[in-house]
Amino acid sequence: MPELKKDRMTSDERLVALLNRKPVDRIAIEGMTLGFAGLNTGHSIYDVYYDAEINFDTHRETCEMYGWMDLLDFAMGSWPTKEFGGDLKPPEGEFVQSPLPIFPVETKEDAWNLKKPDIKTLPGTEHINMEVCKMQDKWGSTFIKPYVQGAWTSASMITGVDLLVKWAMKDPELTHHILKMANAFTIDKIQLYADTFGAERLIPLVGHASATNQIIGPKVFEEFCLPYILEQYKAILGMGVKHIWCHICGFQALNYPMWAQVPMGDPGIVSVAHDVDETWTSPLESAGKYFPNDVIYGNVEPARIHVGTSAEVYELSRKCIEIGKKHEAGFILGPGCEMPPQAPAYNVWMMTKAVNDFGWYD
Repeated sequence: MPELKKDRMTSDERLVALLNRKPVDRIAIEGMTLGFAGLNTGHSIYDVYYDAEINFDTHRETCEMYGWMDLLDFAMGSWPTKEFGGDLKPPEGEFVQSPLPIFPVETKEDAWNLKKPDIKTLPGTEHINMEVCKMQDKWGSTFIKPYVQGAWTSASMITGVDLLVKWAMKDPELTHHILKMANAFTIDKIQLYADTFGAERLIPLVGHASATNQIIGPKVFEEFCLPYILEQYKAILGMGVKHIWCHICGFQALNYPMWAQVPMGDPGIVSVAHDVDETWTSPLESAGKYFPNDVIYGNVEPARIHVGTSAEVYELSRKCIEIGKKHEAGFILGPGCEMPPQAPAYNVWMMTKAVNDFGWYD
């Protein structure tokens, strides 16, 4: 195996340069890792979600091990279930990779009686998220990455996806009531982090998993997602945040013309799944055309990292790097969604090896 080349920039320096549209030494890597960081360093998935110090340490060590950017993740697909009065079933067993939601809303009466939580007084996962960010601040990281979700995805974690889709079709007024409250709560959260760390240091990660076209069509996206995304992103940028990390999760090819209307920052970071559209020559290349001024992130298929061969992961990474290096606004190599917690370490390492072999700029 060839020797590793010597980085000419630190992780922070590379990200600062990338976000200031300046040259970098090599392709940056980010693992979008949660449970994987815990298992990778001898802890459990449970520890990552319920112990702030372990979360911080496992992510820091994993980033160092693989040469990733040190933007630490504390995210879960079931946010903000517990914040709105539901509960989370802790991860246990071989196949559970994050806390599972127990939804607070089961009836229309529940929905109309829903109250927006006070972000400043919430314990539990919100408290852990803030503690992890404070540890990263004390460590000296330039940027802080709080996690929220789009209104539609947040609402689906309050009602469940099936009920939300049903109400969107049969009771739009009620659906908009839930969406408005969920959106206001996400904006409250980013404002809290802006007040705590300074808006200019934030790179909020905003997830949009439930907006996939595998669940809703573009007409539903236009009516129930786009207005709230625009409101949310404009509010975040209005706080003085310069860069939003948008994860367009899943198959959203039919939504991309509308996504192109959304301001992401200067630049934003746009993360896309591997299955943006199987008919496109390359999801990364096609997504880059919609976001020519934003950094593109992705998009090695997580399932291949988990169950594919090391040679397959290496080749997928090489192809992503080849495309990403041509994107003038910048590129970050990463998985198309969360790193599978039980992905083989050697497969994960193949992404780093591919950057070492192909990801250097002249």
